[in-house]
Amino acid sequence: MKRIFLLLTLFVGALSIWASESIAQQNKTWIGTASTDWFDANNWNPAGVPTAGDTVMITTNTANLPANTTVAGLILSGGFLGGSGNLTVTAKLIWTGGTMSGPGATSIPRQGVMNISGDGIKNLSQRSISNAGTVTWTGAGSINSGNGGIISNQANGTFEVQSNATFS
Repeated sequence: MKRIFLLLTLFVGALSIWASESIAQQNKTWIGTASTDWFDANNWNPAGVPTAGDTVMITTNTANLPANTTVAGLILSGGFLGGSGNLTVTAKLIWTGGTMSGPGATSIPRQGVMNISGDGIKNLSQRSISNAGTVTWTGAGSINSGNGGIISNQANGTFEVQSNATFS
C-alpha cells in the first residue's frame, strides 16, 4: 500500500511540474497598437512581453526590438520585425512573408530550425540572420535583400534550398 501511495505521489508531483511549465509557455500575437516597442506589454495579445519559452506571431505592423531577447518560436507572415536588438529563436522560426530590418540580428542556434516557405515575398534589409541550426527554404516566394541584409551560415549550420525562387 505504501508503494502505491509513493508512486501516486510521484506521479502527481511530475504532473504538477509538467502543468506549470505548460502554462508558463504561451503564444503571443503582435498587435502593435500601443507603439512599435517589442517590450511594451500592451502591444501583445494576450498582454505581456514574450518570454524565452513563448512563441510569437507577427502578421502586421512594426515590432521594433531595441534590446536583445530570446523566444522559443517566431512566425513572421507579415509586418516588420526591426530594431537594433538581437532576437534568438531557440526552437522554430517560420517565415512566410513580411520584413526583417534594422541593424540587429536574428539567430538560429544549433538546435534551432528555420523554415522559409510560401509564395509571399520576404524582405531582409540591413538585418542579418545567423544560422547555426537548420534552415530549409521552400515555396515560390523570393527573398529580397538590401542595405547589407545577409544570411550567414555558421559552422555546423545547414541551409537547404528546395526552391527556384530568387535571393536578390
